[in-house]
Amino acid sequence: MNQHNDHRLTHVAERDVDLLLIEEFCCSEAFFNWFAEQLRPVVGDAELQFVQARHSVSMSGEGSGETDIEVIALAKSAGSTCRLAILIEDKVDAEFTERQPDRYALRARQLVTGGICDRTILVLLAPAEYAGQGDDQFDVRIPYERVIDYFRSREDSLSGELMRAVSIGGGCWNKHKPGDSYSVPFPCLNQIAGVPRASLWHVMRKGTVDLLFAGSAAYLNEMSRRIAQYLDADMKPRRASKSLAVTIQVTPLDTLRPLAEQKALNSRSKPRCD
Repeated sequence: MNQHNDHRLTHVAERDVDLLLIEEFCCSEAFFNWFAEQLRPVVGDAELQFVQARHSVSMSGEGSGETDIEVIALAKSAGSTCRLAILIEDKVDAEFTERQPDRYALRARQLVTGGICDRTILVLLAPAEYAGQGDDQFDVRIPYERVIDYFRSREDSLSGELMRAVSIGGGCWNKHKPGDSYSVPFPCLNQIAGVPRASLWHVMRKGTVDLLFAGSAAYLNEMSRRIAQYLDADMKPRRASKSLAVTIQVTPLDTLRPLAEQKALNSRSKPRCD
């Protein structure tokens, strides 16, 4: 594997996976198309068009509870179009809570009877070995391993505004996921004791990406001098508590708005760096 792809996480929580998928649904047409293919056993030959994705969607009533990810899409087939709600439950290793699969089914029924959508699909996203009592309530099961294979298949392709904005020093990151930590391949940084790694934090609605060097605030002057050649003139390193940070301004992304609208905003703007 390419040394620049040495991504390591100390642990993964369900929320980490949720936010990664929300970003992919809202920013990557290729990912949504791949996801739609996983639903073929249920949707048949219908063409799916992404509308919106939401995280942690709560509902009251007989199906009271929270849906990890709710995706709304239009399903077009044989000249007709229906509004489709895809309810995704994400499990890393936790067991289902009390009647959780049943409550997903009840929420799906509420969405249809309430006129929110015409049809629903319940999806369980979990490791292949995951076995939760009641998982037969879900229409489609997508193993984590299949999702990982998808990301690996596109590992060497660079695309999107975020990649253009943070490709400092010749392209240090091949992809971005909120909360990931990345090895920094700048040889000059390795000469400064205690500054071996950096991390990226992307706040989609705010439109910022912070490049953070943990524990390196004390090296501000030295770091600024050594990494100057990799930064644009208006990119100024600053102290952020005990870290050194460079804030990159990118186009804000509204996860509640349609994908096409977000793509149009991206095409009309250029990243700004502070």
